[in-house]
Amino acid sequence: TRQFVLGDVGIKGLEPPSRGLVLQVKPSKVLPKGRGLGLMLDGWIARFLPRPVAYRLLWHDRRGNGEGLYVWRPVPPSEVFVAVGAVCTTDAQEPRGLELRCVPKTWLVRGDTLGPPLWSFSDKHEIRVQDGLGGVIACPAEQLKYVPSWTFMAEKFFVGS
Repeated sequence: TRQFVLGDVGIKGLEPPSRGLVLQVKPSKVLPKGRGLGLMLDGWIARFLPRPVAYRLLWHDRRGNGEGLYVWRPVPPSEVFVAVGAVCTTDAQEPRGLELRCVPKTWLVRGDTLGPPLWSFSDKHEIRVQDGLGGVIACPAEQLKYVPSWTFMAEKFFVGS
């Protein structure tokens, strides 16, 4: 069994999140009929849940002389995949070494259900969470018309190799 995050989870306050979204991939106990692609679990994950190829800085807010908040959008490897969440850091360096994954676009529908603002600098500069994804952070509000929020079509998927 392997588990992956799809983006950072956001909450108000300092308490740990009460919920979140983790993508769990388990191999079948029964081999599928036919040849399929013949992929083992790691090969299947690499093909169907690829890592982002880069992270694009969407927005940052530096207040005073301290660290800032930087919001990054993972860039999927092709139009077939979607990066559903955003990643937040406290420095301007592009994130590296994250186990974040993109998912096939065919698994998703437009979510458009955003929670209240978590971080706000002005009307256009606010961070919200995607309610349909268990609190995964959406990109800043002014970007949402270009980068939609998402939700999964189903809670479980069964796929062959």
